[in-house]
Amino acid sequence: CDIDIDDVSLQEVGWAGLGDMYDGLIAQGESAADAQAAVAAWCYYNNDPATGAIYGKLYNWWAVKQLQDDIDAWNAANPTNRFGYHVPTQAEKDLLITNGGGISVAGKAFKVDGSVYWLTEGGTNSSGLTMLGSGGRVASTGRYDFFREYVFMWTTTIRSETTSYSMAIKYNEDNIFIGAFLDKRTGCIIRLLKD
Repeated sequence: CDIDIDDVSLQEVGWAGLGDMYDGLIAQGESAADAQAAVAAWCYYNNDPATGAIYGKLYNWWAVKQLQDDIDAWNAANPTNRFGYHVPTQAEKDLLITNGGGISVAGKAFKVDGSVYWLTEGGTNSSGLTMLGSGGRVASTGRYDFFREYVFMWTTTIRSETTSYSMAIKYNEDNIFIGAFLDKRTGCIIRLLKD
């Protein structure tokens, strides 16, 4: 097999460069769906699979969108055998918080008990959500940060062209940050809700 490749440029794109890559693909005429699929990314905290086995993966927002698009496509093709789960919207997160006791105590109700997965004790997990201090990946640098200090959870609700709403819980606070919005390049967890 002979292959002749002309005029190709390859460049390794780091985590922080995914937003620029998305914008570049759109500027070159790619569809939003194709550009989104090209920059959807996940990683383990510190690229450590052992940490990932406990805390799960961190995803950028394009991966969140791609996952929800795939779920929607499955449901459309299989109306009598739906997927059964979806990525929550901000409104659904607000309802989850209300059911967790409200903004001032939901963080405590969502966190797993003990100091194994957080820097200090203080969670009750009375909601059964079992949130762990997975930290995140910083959008602008790709650096890992906030391990066992915070958990950031994506929603599908877009705030602006470059940001989306999320929810944040801190290790030493009972409250929850519901109005948090993050750069779409940020690495956060995804928790699916049952339909």
